[in-house]
Amino acid sequence: MADFTMSANSAYVGETVYFTSKSLNADSFYWEVTSENFVSNTYWDEETIALTFISAGTYTISLTATTKKEQNTMTKYFTVRERDDSGSSGSGTSVSGYKDFKCTNSHNHPYTISQTRDGVFIGNYTVNANSTKTIQMKCGTTEVIKMTQNSGYFEHPNTINMNAITVDCSDVAQGNYYTYTITCSSPRIVYKNDNSDPYYVEITCSDNNNFSHLVTLAGHSADSINVDAGYSYSVKFTQKSGYTFYPSTETYTVNADCRYVYTRYAPTNVKNGNNSLNTDMIMSDRDGFVPQEEFEMDCN
Repeated sequence: MADFTMSANSAYVGETVYFTSKSLNADSFYWEVTSENFVSNTYWDEETIALTFISAGTYTISLTATTKKEQNTMTKYFTVRERDDSGSSGSGTSVSGYKDFKCTNSHNHPYTISQTRDGVFIGNYTVNANSTKTIQMKCGTTEVIKMTQNSGYFEHPNTINMNAITVDCSDVAQGNYYTYTITCSSPRIVYKNDNSDPYYVEITCSDNNNFSHLVTLAGHSADSINVDAGYSYSVKFTQKSGYTFYPSTETYTVNADCRYVYTRYAPTNVKNGNNSLNTDMIMSDRDGFVPQEEFEMDCN
């Protein structure tokens, strides 16, 4: 059954209102409004939309929710009033303004932004890979922003919890707004050799033919290299000529994502030219995080 909530029962011209689906088991959403006199800060197929009304009137807001079994629509009416020249609502109450919060995602995977205002959940918004999402914070309120790696991607459920912020709109007229960038620290490939004899290590990138890293790794040693996120790398170990287990070799594939450390090992327990890998030493695809800077919000 389609249903949705509104962050206010009515609004004045220039105010932003959030409409959030409460439809059970919905797989997709589609919002419709009877008038084009508004500015939308979200996509029409998102779970929450934000509408900034620029004209007075009565608006019809419709949400169509689709589940695996059915599709139905909920319609509600919303009233927008004019404010007088003093910026007042006409009843002596000052109209609260808003300040933009712009979140830039430099990752190659999407994140979900969760917004809470004065302890009340406002909505969830998607900031796609390598893009910027703008939401609005209400002046004088305390807003909490949380960003979570979307399900199905490597870093899920990596979460960035920002400190609560009291929204100061004294500089809005100068065009200032809050900004935050979800940074993509370079992933790192660590290559280790627990054997006594040296190995060649060759790292290539199937997505970048100009990338090649070839080194000699001494026995009982390790080294590492930072690589670019979003690419697939081949890590090949080859026993050097003249040593006991030549030409033993092993190749790994690393799909590098932001901030992760990937550790790969030279073959061990090699007999008669056949590789017998010590499975205790084959780590999971990602072994840990590269240290990342503290999460800070800037005001531009």
